[in-house]
Amino acid sequence: MKATTSFLLLLIFIVILTGCTGTQIMVDPEPGALDLKGSGTCGNVAVKEMTPDKTYPPAGNLTPGFAAELERSGLFANVYYPSRPDDRVDLVINTKFNIIFDPNMGSGMTKSFLTGLTLFLLEPVFWYDYDYEFDGKIDLYEGKVLKRTYEAQTSAEMKMKFLSLGEAVTLESDTLTKAKASIYSQLVKKVGDYCAGK
Repeated sequence: MKATTSFLLLLIFIVILTGCTGTQIMVDPEPGALDLKGSGTCGNVAVKEMTPDKTYPPAGNLTPGFAAELERSGLFANVYYPSRPDDRVDLVINTKFNIIFDPNMGSGMTKSFLTGLTLFLLEPVFWYDYDYEFDGKIDLYEGKVLKRTYEAQTSAEMKMKFLSLGEAVTLESDTLTKAKASIYSQLVKKVGDYCAGK
């Protein structure tokens, strides 16, 4: 009886110490602030998209956001997206963005087993985490000649404790927004380096 009481007091102490709520967002690399002072040095560009291998519907289509970042960078006089065959362009950028979502189901099942085994006393202690991998690839063409291929990767992780699970939709939206900003900034920086080297 005394051992059971000590065990319960220890569990209550752990729950109080660790807290029942909490959220975390981690993005690697962190989105960099683009410090591009472009002046249309690359002329006009058309942005086209290639079919991705992996998609994650809540993230949406990343190509329009990439085109918007190119426009905001000031590297081009005009950014055409969606492009038309009669657009007069100096450069064509083909984009391909893959997103892999991993809800960590294996660890989730282990946590469920342990919380059930302890009559849900340990539920508030566990973090629930979800991983996202963003892969971006762009091909730069002048006319029909492939000039450069650039790639970028971003990893993102969203973590929540039990009483914060109700914030999952908002937290996921924030995580995806930061991850997109990270992949965009990497690729736009590489396009900027290409334009500077021309």
